Order: sequence, then C-alpha cells, then structure tokens
Amino acid sequence: MIDNNDEIELLNVDNDEWWINDGVLENCRIVDCEDVRIPDGVTEIGDYPFDSFDMKRIYMPKSVTKVGELGFGFCPNLQEIHIANRDIILQNECFSDLENLKSVYIGGQKFEVIVTQGSYGTKDVQGNCLERYLGEDERYVVDSDIKKIGEASFCNCFSIRELVIPQSVEEISDRAFLNCSALAQVELPDKLGIIGWRAFEGCSAIRELRIPQSVFVIRERAFDGWKSNQTIYVPLYFKKLRFLQKWRRNCKATVIYY
Repeated sequence: MIDNNDEIELLNVDNDEWWINDGVLENCRIVDCEDVRIPDGVTEIGDYPFDSFDMKRIYMPKSVTKVGELGFGFCPNLQEIHIANRDIILQNECFSDLENLKSVYIGGQKFEVIVTQGSYGTKDVQGNCLERYLGEDERYVVDSDIKKIGEASFCNCFSIRELVIPQSVEEISDRAFLNCSALAQVELPDKLGIIGWRAFEGCSAIRELRIPQSVFVIRERAFDGWKSNQTIYVPLYFKKLRFLQKWRRNCKATVIYY
C-alpha cells in the first residue's frame, strides 16, 4: 500500500538517447542500434516515439503498462518485440507498418496473434482489432469479437491457405493481406464496410472473391497485381460512380458487377 504522503518520483530524462517525460517515453534518439532496451521506470510508450531503420529487437521492462497508438511506428526493420509486463495495454494501431515483424513475447510467452483494443474509424467505433498474425497455420479462424483487421496484420504470411472472417468484422485495413500468395479461400462478411489500400495485393491464389453489398469504400490499389484468371464480384454502385473506380488501378482481374 502506498502512503498518500509519499511522493512518487516519475522518471524524467532528456539526453542524447532518450526523452522521457513523467514516465512516458516521448522519443528514442538511438538510431544506429539493432537492440534497444527501454529504461526501467518508463511506464508508457507514447505515440510513435521511434524513428529507426536499424532497430530489429526491442525489450520493454515490467514498468511499462501501456503502448500508445503507433507506439512501434516508423521501425520498418523491427523483427522482435519483448514485453515483460503480461498485463500490458496495447492500443489500436500500435503495431502498424511492421511488415518484417516475426515474433512478439509478452510476459515471456510467445504470441502468434496480437489483439488490441480502442477506437477506430470516422465514427470513433470501439472494438477489438486483430493487429498482427504471426502464426504459420494453413487455416485460421478469426475470433468472433474482432471488428477490424489491422494494417499489415497478415502481411507476408505465406503459409495461410484458408481464412475464416466472422460477421463481426467491419473493416479490412491497408495491406492487411499483402503478399499472402498461398491464400486461396476467403469469404468477406456481410457487415464489412471498408477494404483498405493494397489490402489484397499479391493474393494470387484467390480465384473468386465476392465483395458484399455492405462495402462502401474500396481504397486505391486494393487488388494490385490481380490477373485475368481471377474474378471479383463487385456491387453495382461502384460502376456507376467514376470516383469509386480508383481501386481498379493495377488490377487486371475479371470484374463482374451485380
């Protein structure tokens, strides 16, 4: 128990390596190191505090209780994340843009699926986001409480052949299935509203995909690289409105409007 009369000293550092403000890591200035260890006493990872092309592994002490939005952003070569605190709070999109991420350890346990919580979208919807899949299953069933498939969540997953997406999913984010070249079977849910930029780029094994009537946004290059031997069934209103045609750029698939 903490005595109310005791003062709790929060970590404050501002030097050539760190800017830590009242326990919050605001900026990591280490740009030429593959292994980065967060100082003990940091309680929170702020929004995009890293800007490192060299960092491959990051180690976080038990004192860290929260990782903010885009907490690991701008680390394109990051491969391993080690989080000591098993009760860590992970906000949505904290794992965005980590296309080379291979392993995440939380409390010493390796996790194949990372789910984050928070708000997303223009309506500030609250829900769970499947932030990252790091498994090697040929068939994977997404949990029924997931509302969003996060950015690059299955990116470069070459093992998966069949994906079952529940009806709860309302958004598939940018590059969600980028280069999933073995993925052959996937059915989109009836409540889906958004398909992100380059979401299905490189999914060359899919022969047919039906986009449900609920979808109102297909972002540019969503099906980049699709060939003429692939077929996409698209709601008719995407044909009627010219500004909705940008998704077809770099896509040679057979498009059938219905």
